[in-house]
Amino acid sequence: MAERDTLLSTLPPDVVDDAEKLYDDLGGLPDPRDIVGELHKRGLLDAGQLKDAVMSLEASLQIRHFQQNPPKGEHPHTILGQLGAGAMGEVLIAKDPGLNRIVAVKRLHKEAGKRRSMLRRFYTEAQVTAQLDHPSIVPIHGIVDIGDETLAYAMKLVRGRTLEDYTEETKAMWAVGSIDETHNLTARLERFLHVCDAMAYAHERGILHRDLKPENIMVGAFGEVMVMDWGIAKVMANSEIEEVEDDSLPIPANAKGTRVGTVMGTPRYMSPEQAKGETDTMDDRSDQYSLGLILQELVSLNPAVKADIQLEEALEWARTARRMPVKHFHPKGKIARELVAAIDKATQKNPNNRYKNVSALAEDIRRYLRDEAPIAKPDNLFQRTQRFVSRHRTGALMTMLMLVFALVLVSGTGLVGGLAAVEFRRYQSQIHEQALTSVLQLVVHKGQNIDLELQRFQSLA
Repeated sequence: MAERDTLLSTLPPDVVDDAEKLYDDLGGLPDPRDIVGELHKRGLLDAGQLKDAVMSLEASLQIRHFQQNPPKGEHPHTILGQLGAGAMGEVLIAKDPGLNRIVAVKRLHKEAGKRRSMLRRFYTEAQVTAQLDHPSIVPIHGIVDIGDETLAYAMKLVRGRTLEDYTEETKAMWAVGSIDETHNLTARLERFLHVCDAMAYAHERGILHRDLKPENIMVGAFGEVMVMDWGIAKVMANSEIEEVEDDSLPIPANAKGTRVGTVMGTPRYMSPEQAKGETDTMDDRSDQYSLGLILQELVSLNPAVKADIQLEEALEWARTARRMPVKHFHPKGKIARELVAAIDKATQKNPNNRYKNVSALAEDIRRYLRDEAPIAKPDNLFQRTQRFVSRHRTGALMTMLMLVFALVLVSGTGLVGGLAAVEFRRYQSQIHEQALTSVLQLVVHKGQNIDLELQRFQSLA
């Protein structure tokens, strides 16, 4: 009877009566999967309803199996302490008795565990995360027994700090004027690219995160980056993983906590379509908007949306794509126009005006790191020239030196030619003067001779 009730709860209301009749006609305790298949054969369930029913049924049956037969080793995982808590559950640090290692364990709060929808969501979270096999997505070890009959799963314990803490460390270094190589802009952008790569992979698998924010991203002690907390991930139509919606959790009255309900996510990091509750039409560009806000914080070290904003105001900012200007928190800090352009494009109100996907956003950041023109804002002629000179400094310097040398050579040649002409004219003048002097001397000499001859004739007379 339990399987029958489970099946009926996962079917569309208009086929429940047909399913019950099938149960009665077949007699005994037929496999509920056979009932779903027969409903599809008779045309009572279309392909989409068949997929939803099968995935919901499998999730529910697995949960019931875990509750009735919890996985047990020789000893359950030993809880060592709490790492954090949220609306759905809490994350604990625990010891794995089988492999003698320290792991993180996420479990539901007992009150949440009493709701079937919450159990299904929790199981789906574990299932989604476990199937995302990427270096920057936290690995799931499996459903575990922690000794209190609560649904829980173990995952890798990431030793480090959140991206939020990492950003605060960077601000503190800026304040004293000493930025190390693990906190400079290049290092921050490389960590951001790890997040982009993880999200591009998840989107290819048909999964939206819907709760991307700095506190859900871990930066490990050796530079590794892990995207965490896939609790409200949305499974798109092209995915094989089922998504379960739930509106039974209380909504936190602050803009920083994760909001669960018709509008799901963290208001300060929501896309406009997410804040409007347009769940059916959301795609990977919604996560891209959240990444754009995170990029703004990493680059400027200022929040993209005011930190002290109230819930409803934060939702209004998200719906209208409003954010703070991209301005560095330190008076001496400068932000490259290429990064401003990337932030502006990723956070456009209209999804069609954003990058086509997260990979394109990441490519623009990589182009900036390679000193290439961004896709978001191509260079003009002056900027292309400036970028060419910047990338080819040695060649540009040699070219400039050759031009200066040629200019000097041409100028020198003209100067020498001019001096030669002047000297030649001076020489001609000297020759002319010497000739005139000779003529005058000859005339004077001849005149003196004539005077002597006249004097001689006079004496003879």
